[in-house]
Formats: sequence, structure tokens, C-alpha cells
Amino acid sequence: PLSFPPAEQKLAFLDLNSGSKLGAGKLHVVATSGPHKAEADIWLEVRSPNVPVTRLTRGTIRAGETWNADVKGFGLEGTHTAVLEVSALPPVNLDGRLEYLIHYPHGCLEQVTSGAFPQVYLPALLKLDDRRRADVENNVRAGIARLRGFQQPNGGFVYWPGGFATDYGLGWRDDWGTTYAGHFLLEAERAGFAVPGDMKTSWLRYQKSAAQRWDANTLRARDVGAGVLEGARYAQAYRLFTLALARQPDLGAMNRLREGASLSTGERWLLASAYQLANQPDAARALVKDDKLVVFDGKADEYTFGSRLRDRAIVLQGLSILGRDAEASKFVDDISGELADGQWWSTQSVAWALASVARWSQAKPYEAYTFEYAPGNARAQKVAGDKAVVNVTLQAPSAAGTPLAVRNTSARALYATVSVRGIAKSGEEDTAANGLDINVDYRDGNGAQVDVSRLVQGSDLIAEITIRNTSKRRLTNLALTQMVPAGWEIRNERMDGGDALGTTMPAEPRRSSSWWLPDGSADATAKVAEYVDIRDDRVLQYFSLRAGDSIQFRTRLNAAYLGRYYLPGASAEAMYDATQHARLKGLWVDVVPRK
Repeated sequence: PLSFPPAEQKLAFLDLNSGSKLGAGKLHVVATSGPHKAEADIWLEVRSPNVPVTRLTRGTIRAGETWNADVKGFGLEGTHTAVLEVSALPPVNLDGRLEYLIHYPHGCLEQVTSGAFPQVYLPALLKLDDRRRADVENNVRAGIARLRGFQQPNGGFVYWPGGFATDYGLGWRDDWGTTYAGHFLLEAERAGFAVPGDMKTSWLRYQKSAAQRWDANTLRARDVGAGVLEGARYAQAYRLFTLALARQPDLGAMNRLREGASLSTGERWLLASAYQLANQPDAARALVKDDKLVVFDGKADEYTFGSRLRDRAIVLQGLSILGRDAEASKFVDDISGELADGQWWSTQSVAWALASVARWSQAKPYEAYTFEYAPGNARAQKVAGDKAVVNVTLQAPSAAGTPLAVRNTSARALYATVSVRGIAKSGEEDTAANGLDINVDYRDGNGAQVDVSRLVQGSDLIAEITIRNTSKRRLTNLALTQMVPAGWEIRNERMDGGDALGTTMPAEPRRSSSWWLPDGSADATAKVAEYVDIRDDRVLQYFSLRAGDSIQFRTRLNAAYLGRYYLPGASAEAMYDATQHARLKGLWVDVVPRK
């Protein structure tokens, strides 16, 4: 308590310990003076900078059999959640994959679209209660609204919000992203969501113009390289598919693409789907008649954000549209196996895979199935499934574990997956590097190194982060995540009218052609941040690096508040190829009073 015998001013400091449990903490303040009394509540959010981790347990339950699992919680107290997923489909880890898409921390055009796209199909795939249905609908509407910030006056979309299209047109990542965003808008509208008419009309106008202008010979004349030409051709096939989906097919452009160079598996199936949607079934069948359905197994395609899983999803979509059910079922098995095994996949790959499986399942009515589940010693609860997937939220599990029994009471095999999510304690993360190297130095205004483990309150410092590409190839779409302790503040120099934080060069490199080429040209790999996102507790920067090159970012910070805080380690990764990454271990830091 703080007392005021005479009329005067006093200042007191309270030492608060948040403990290890996350959530909102309440501080209750009471002031009294004679008969007068005032009270106030101050809410303090306690959160962890660490990302949630999901652990999976899976099983196949034959008719009449019982599957047993031991559900164990992990990580910080209060962060444990568990979900039981029972499916008539091969398991796709629906809950875990959707959480990954929705909470992915980077906000480019592709990732905003990927977070909302699969949720368009969710009501047809998953049995939803009223609360979950409302959440899904709000997420899709929010995705549509956010895309407004990416659309240009010419109708196309740019990769980063606030970006621009030059006199030459959109950049190379914008090419695929524009079609991907429009594809989502078309499917959302078909599912009953309101899509702004001017947004759709402007996008269609751009797509028609781009489809008619596209010419492989022009790209060859620019000497763009085989990889870029293949990516641009793939983007053209996708563009023509979406025009057909919008019931405005460009048959002339479709015929020119079909008669040109040899098409890849994904390109053939996108073009065949376009012909089928344009009421040209003979052309569609002829295009994929002898297709071996072999999907490449190479590195991620940087032009279209592709992967083996994403291309398999494109083929599955085509098989569904062309009515080739037997082959589609095999692809569903392959895709579900890759989604369920916990392997990392990019947002593009996961979104396409979930959307294609959901679209396929829409045309496959399922006979109602039933099962019973009993967590711990509780009485078994009966569930009837009239959708392909049923999710059941389980009670938060303890670290010691909670037994779970699931009995299949239907006449068909069912697939069960238990996903347990938790947030690791600070300090339990480790240092790792592959393809990238990261180093952080802290300096004062004179350039001298600073020991950040103990700083005097009010100290200014500069974090110098250097990332080097140690791989033997160019890396694009790199993301640097720099977290700061809760007691430090980020000095945003852009608010003071200075250059973009982290670089003395312009944040947006100049583009010399309509295809901001990912081929090693100066435009694609300039030593400069392509985009900077500054938040209360972190700085996110995005860039590209040639093999052997390095880049340095400088962030001004201030040790503002007394206390002991956790400084998470900085990390960098290729957003569409997580095998290329580097991260540092965090440490505890103190901010002490000035003597």
C-alpha cells in the first residue's frame, strides 16, 4: 500500500512476476481517501514468443474395433489443446494443417490467400458447430477484404501490400499470385460469399488482357532462361483455367498454348480442366488421354511456389473435373498420406492439397458412420458423422497423459488422428542452420559491441543481423524474423521520415522488366529488403540472396523497462523451402536501473 499523510505526490514501483501460465493477468488497484474510494482493473497479457508445436497420433479403426491412444500434453501450462479427428477419408490432419495456414506469420499475397482458400470448402468437408461455422465464415470474409490492399488499378494483384505495378506490368511472383487470388474469389463467390463486383470485374479484365498478350516467343527473345519460361507457361495455363472457371474462356489462347511446346503434367491438367469447363470435353480428354500421371519430385518451383504435393493437388482437381474417379481416389490417398505424416509443406502446397481433397469429397456423398470415444474414465460418447470428417475437441491433456478409446460402431473402416498442440518453454529451442547462416551483433551508437544480457534502463543499441547464403543456389522468398524482449522497444525510423528500417537503400528495388526475373538478375537478388513489416514485438524482413552472398539489416532498439525478459533467437528461412533455414538460441536479459 502507498500512503499520503499530507497533501503531496508520491511514486511507487511494483515488482510483478507473471509466472509461466499464459493468458490475461489482472491487477486490481484501490485508492481511498476518507469516505471516497476508487477502484480500477488493469489487464496484462502474458504471452510467449514461441510458436505452437503439434504432435500427432494416428490409427486406422476397422469396423467393430477399438483404437486406444495415450494423449499427453507438453509445453507451457495453459497452452495444451487436443483434437480428435475421425474421418471416412484417409486422414489429412485437417485441424493441424488449417491452424498452420491461419496463423502463418507472414502476410504476402500468396499466404493471405492460402489462409482463407481451403476454408471455403470446409462446411462441405467437416461437421461444424455454430461457433466454428461462424469463425470459418469470418475468416473467408476477412481474406476477401485483405486482398483489397493488394489489388492494383489494372486489376492485377501484387505480392506485398502497398506494392505497385510499373509501366512494364506486374512482377514475376505477382503473375501466379494474381491468378491464385482470383481463383479463391471465384470459389468463395460460388460458395455464397459476397465478392465485391468491381474487384472481380477488374481482375477478369486483367486476366483476359494478360492471356491474350502472353507469347512464349517474346519471352525467349528476352533470354529469360528455361526455368522462368516454364514458370510463365505454367502461370498462363493457370490463368486460362480461371477464365474458364469464371465462364469466360479464351479458346484462342488455350489453343495456342496447347499447340506450343511440350507441357508439364500440371500444365496439361490445368489446360484440360479449362477445356472441360469451356464445354470442350473432347479436347480435354485428348490432352490428357495418355498422361502417365507422373508428378515431378524436384525442388520447390520459385516462380509458382510449387512442389510435388501442390502439383498432385492440381492433377486431383483435374481428375475430379473430368470425372475420372478411380484415378482421383488414388491421388487422394497419396495426398492424404503426405498431409498426415507431419512433413513440412509450404502454405501454397497445403492450401491446394486441402482445397482439392475437399472439392473431390463434395461430389462423394458419404453414408453416415458412427463411433464412440471415451477420454480417461469418462463415459463413452456417441457421435454420428454425416460429413467426411468429424472433429471433437478433447479436454486439455496433462503431461502425465490421458487415455483415449475410440470404438468404430459403423460397418466401414475409419481413420483417427489425435493432434496435441502446445507451446514450448522459452530456452528449449535450439540452434540450427542449413543453407543459411545468421549472426547477430549488438552495438552502441559509437559502434562498440554491447553485452545485452544486462543493460541499463534507457540504453540505446543497434542490432546488426547478417544473413549469408551458404547453399550453392540462389534463394528467393527469404524471411527474417527478429523478435525483441517485452522490455525493449523498437525504434521505427520510418516514422521519423527516414529510410526503411534495416537498410540504407530503398525498400523496393527498381524493376527493369515486366517479369521481375528470379534468374539471378540484379533486380531479383538486390541486397535490399523487398518488404519490411514492423510490429510491436518483432521486425519481419523479406529478401533474396545469390549463392555465397550476404545481407545485413540494422534495427535500432531501446531498453525501456526494468525487469528480466526473454530475448528469442533471430531466425531466417526460405518461405517455400523450409530445408533452407537458420535460427539462433534465445537468452534471458536484464534491464537494470541507472546508478
